Amino acid sequence: MEKNKSVYLAIDSDILRKLTFIDLVLNSGEFYNFEESEDPILKKWSGYFLRLYYRMKSDEIRLVIVDGVFQESQHSESLVAFMKNYCYFPKINAVNYHKKAIEARNLAYAYCQEYTVDDKTFPPPMKFHYNPEINAYSPTTDCYIMAQASIEGIGLVTANGKDFIFNERSKNENNARTIGIMTINEKMGYSSKNLDSKYKNPRPYHIRTIGPMISKNTNQEFEATEAFNDFDKGTEIL
Repeated sequence: MEKNKSVYLAIDSDILRKLTFIDLVLNSGEFYNFEESEDPILKKWSGYFLRLYYRMKSDEIRLVIVDGVFQESQHSESLVAFMKNYCYFPKINAVNYHKKAIEARNLAYAYCQEYTVDDKTFPPPMKFHYNPEINAYSPTTDCYIMAQASIEGIGLVTANGKDFIFNERSKNENNARTIGIMTINEKMGYSSKNLDSKYKNPRPYHIRTIGPMISKNTNQEFEATEAFNDFDKGTEIL
């Protein structure tokens, strides 16, 4: 990765809401102690959220909004304003829309099924949910958000550990879901090596994991997460 080249990372809806709140507070000119926030996640990891925010402001990290996150957030004026001012979007047009939608659907369904490594079968890293409208089980929105980030070749920042990172039923593996997601990504062709033969595989990052990473040299830490595709700035499309 070129020196000082921006790193692209997708964020889920909850991270978007917290960063929007931080932006509104900091631009209000009023003092606010984030460590005393009523939001338990923001209170616990406020330092890491602020690091992510300032890396975004300095353009070291460019935050990407995939379609699932936009659909969940488009009805909020403040969230749309934040996305427009600071975020980037996958380049989706009439030519590639159908292809990307099929890819995301196939990958989301794969996340919800058992997978095999060296003849050993592992439980699904993500979950189906019951959809009464169609009287069937289908992937959750989180599955689609992870899939949409993966097909763009970027990691996803989340604070939702129980659905993206670890399996509460598996006490022996704290990163069971992350490992499953990365394994399925590799099996389905969403991993690669760059020109320096460095391996990259899109994955979910918990805010508590990514916080220490972005406190250091962002480009070095995320050299293996260079995106597969280009992105549009929010100001250009919203």
